Amino acid sequence: MTSSPQSPLQLGFLSFSSYLEQGASATSSLEDGIALFKHAEAIGLDGGWLRVRHFERGLTGAFPYLAALARETSRLRLGTAVVPIINESPVRLAEDAATVDLLSGGRLELGVAGGIFAHFPEVAGAFAQAYGHTDTIDGGPRAPWVLKRFLLGISGEELAPTPEDFKLQFTLAGEGLRVYPNSPRLRERIWYGSGGIDSAVRAAKLGLNLQLSTINTTESPLGVPGHQAEILAAYRDAIDLAPIGLVDPRPREVSISRYVVPWSNAREKEIFLASSEKHIPGVTERFGQGWKAGTVEEVTEHLLTDAALVAAQADFPTTLLLNLPSQVGLEWTQHLIELIATEIAPALGWTPASNETLAA
Repeated sequence: MTSSPQSPLQLGFLSFSSYLEQGASATSSLEDGIALFKHAEAIGLDGGWLRVRHFERGLTGAFPYLAALARETSRLRLGTAVVPIINESPVRLAEDAATVDLLSGGRLELGVAGGIFAHFPEVAGAFAQAYGHTDTIDGGPRAPWVLKRFLLGISGEELAPTPEDFKLQFTLAGEGLRVYPNSPRLRERIWYGSGGIDSAVRAAKLGLNLQLSTINTTESPLGVPGHQAEILAAYRDAIDLAPIGLVDPRPREVSISRYVVPWSNAREKEIFLASSEKHIPGVTERFGQGWKAGTVEEVTEHLLTDAALVAAQADFPTTLLLNLPSQVGLEWTQHLIELIATEIAPALGWTPASNETLAA
């Protein structure tokens, strides 16, 4: 069985960069992550995405790290999945994102969302206390307010006027307060992480790309992939390109994250399953939904029949994000993405970046 998508499938990976395990450190985790991104580029993957985890032993300072990755790579799309915006400053978020996008030559694929903890009031309250603010603003939830102000900022809109007799040193007279630097096409490369139909429809109406993970925020008897196919249909029907404000915006895109753990021999199976259980205890019980594990042949068939991947490829340029285990070590992680890139992804319609692209 082979797939025949309208648009070529892109292949990326989602890195956790954690250092909870014994003997690991923040420094080694960051350096291993850079090595993994460089390796992924060398073998032809299309992008690398970062998981952002505040108050955990993992990647927290996404933008300095993205800037470092921009200098160490030349072609990879550099993404986040996702920056939880509920506690962000919209102005600072826009400034940092535009700076990284300019340094990377327009390769930033910024994924944002309210954050999974927004669905757990007690945790959201603890985060708000840590940040020193409430989780509401102007009488409503904070996350939509941050998103609205952020989108205005990266679009170059005036966020506030300045007094007539006042001008900041490095601005033009009368232009008001605007976010600088400005990266004009960044607006079309903002993604929203959705776990249900309502948030997907909001993302579509705002002209945002859509990110789907291995977790839905709403239950469905169809399971994760089946319900995500419904989410994709609702997103497709609600798309409006007008909010982007560009004359020729690129088509809206979809990324789908799957925990993909294939093996071709007993040793690989032992290593990868042990790491999976360290990464998320009990994860092996969830294989078969958004989690794909087994022999190369079994995982290939899982992905070919994944309802969300099939639906996405029929309607959108689609990126499959390989959700990598975080505690297997750099060498085995590199081997894992090589195994997927050479033995599985080609059967899904993916082709690696050409030598010409790599040399460009």
